[in-house]
Amino acid sequence: MASLLRILSLLAVVGASFAAAYIGPAEVHKDFPGKCYIASIGAVLPLGYSLQVRSVCETKTCIEQSGDLYLEEIGCGLVVQYENCRVVEDKSKPHPYCCPNLECN
Repeated sequence: MASLLRILSLLAVVGASFAAAYIGPAEVHKDFPGKCYIASIGAVLPLGYSLQVRSVCETKTCIEQSGDLYLEEIGCGLVVQYENCRVVEDKSKPHPYCCPNLECN
Protein backbone atom coordinates (compact mmCIF):
# COMPACT_ATOMS: atom_id res chain seq x y z
CA MET A 1 0.00 0.00 0.00
CA ALA A 2 2.83 2.42 0.82
CA SER A 3 4.45 1.68 -2.55
CA LEU A 4 1.19 2.36 -4.37
CA LEU A 5 0.77 5.65 -2.52
CA ARG A 6 4.36 6.64 -3.39
CA ILE A 7 3.80 5.84 -7.08
CA LEU A 8 0.51 7.76 -7.19
CA SER A 9 2.17 10.75 -5.50
CA LEU A 10 5.02 10.63 -8.01
CA LEU A 11 2.59 10.50 -10.94
CA ALA A 12 0.64 13.44 -9.54
CA VAL A 13 3.78 15.57 -9.25
CA VAL A 14 5.11 14.58 -12.68
CA GLY A 15 1.70 14.99 -14.31
CA ALA A 16 1.25 18.46 -12.85
CA SER A 17 4.65 19.77 -13.88
CA PHE A 18 4.84 19.55 -17.65
CA ALA A 19 5.20 23.27 -18.31
CA ALA A 20 5.74 26.71 -16.89
CA ALA A 21 4.08 29.62 -18.69
CA TYR A 22 4.45 33.39 -18.64
CA ILE A 23 2.83 36.13 -20.69
CA GLY A 24 4.09 39.69 -20.40
CA PRO A 25 4.29 42.88 -22.43
CA ALA A 26 6.65 42.52 -25.37
CA GLU A 27 9.55 44.84 -25.94
CA VAL A 28 9.35 46.53 -29.36
CA HIS A 29 12.48 47.68 -31.20
CA LYS A 30 12.11 51.07 -32.93
CA ASP A 31 13.40 49.58 -36.20
CA PHE A 32 10.84 46.73 -36.13
CA PRO A 33 7.40 48.14 -35.24
CA GLY A 34 4.60 45.60 -34.89
CA LYS A 35 7.01 42.83 -33.94
CA CYS A 36 8.19 41.45 -30.60
CA TYR A 37 11.83 42.10 -29.75
CA ILE A 38 13.73 39.74 -27.47
CA ALA A 39 16.72 41.79 -26.33
CA SER A 40 18.36 38.95 -24.38
CA ILE A 41 19.02 37.06 -27.61
CA GLY A 42 18.72 39.90 -30.14
CA ALA A 43 15.76 38.31 -31.93
CA VAL A 44 12.82 39.92 -33.71
CA LEU A 45 9.66 37.83 -33.74
CA PRO A 46 6.76 38.62 -36.10
CA LEU A 47 3.23 38.49 -34.72
CA GLY A 48 2.01 34.89 -34.44
CA TYR A 49 5.45 33.35 -34.85
CA SER A 50 7.23 31.14 -32.32
CA LEU A 51 10.92 30.71 -31.55
CA GLN A 52 12.66 27.80 -29.85
CA VAL A 53 15.31 28.96 -27.38
CA ARG A 54 17.29 25.79 -26.74
CA SER A 55 19.74 27.33 -24.27
CA VAL A 56 16.90 27.66 -21.75
CA CYS A 57 14.50 25.06 -23.24
CA GLU A 58 11.67 27.50 -23.97
CA THR A 59 9.27 28.40 -26.74
CA LYS A 60 8.56 32.12 -27.14
CA THR A 61 5.57 33.34 -29.18
CA CYS A 62 4.66 36.89 -30.20
CA ILE A 63 0.94 37.47 -29.61
CA GLU A 64 -1.42 40.46 -29.77
CA GLN A 65 -4.20 41.30 -27.36
CA SER A 66 -6.34 44.45 -27.57
CA GLY A 67 -3.82 46.10 -29.88
CA ASP A 68 -0.80 45.45 -27.64
CA LEU A 69 2.03 42.97 -28.24
CA TYR A 70 2.84 40.31 -25.67
CA LEU A 71 5.50 37.65 -25.43
CA GLU A 72 4.26 34.23 -24.37
CA GLU A 73 6.99 32.06 -22.88
CA ILE A 74 6.45 28.34 -22.33
CA GLY A 75 9.20 26.52 -20.46
CA CYS A 76 9.63 23.38 -18.43
CA GLY A 77 7.86 22.57 -15.21
CA LEU A 78 9.52 21.65 -11.96
CA VAL A 79 10.78 18.09 -11.65
CA VAL A 80 11.23 16.71 -8.15
CA GLN A 81 13.89 14.04 -7.77
CA TYR A 82 12.92 10.91 -5.87
CA GLU A 83 14.89 8.04 -4.39
CA ASN A 84 16.05 5.59 -7.08
CA CYS A 85 15.35 8.21 -9.77
CA ARG A 86 17.55 10.63 -11.64
CA VAL A 87 16.76 13.79 -13.58
CA VAL A 88 17.72 13.62 -17.26
CA GLU A 89 17.53 16.33 -19.91
CA ASP A 90 18.85 16.98 -23.40
CA LYS A 91 19.16 20.70 -24.23
CA SER A 92 20.03 19.84 -27.85
CA LYS A 93 16.39 18.86 -28.45
CA PRO A 94 13.60 21.36 -29.14
CA HIS A 95 11.06 22.34 -26.50
CA PRO A 96 9.34 20.44 -24.87
CA TYR A 97 11.58 17.43 -25.56
CA CYS A 98 14.52 19.19 -23.88
CA CYS A 99 12.65 19.44 -20.56
CA PRO A 100 13.98 17.46 -17.61
CA ASN A 101 12.34 14.12 -16.91
CA LEU A 102 12.72 11.43 -14.29
CA GLU A 103 14.26 8.06 -15.02
CA CYS A 104 13.53 5.63 -12.23
CA ASN A 105 14.80 2.11 -11.54
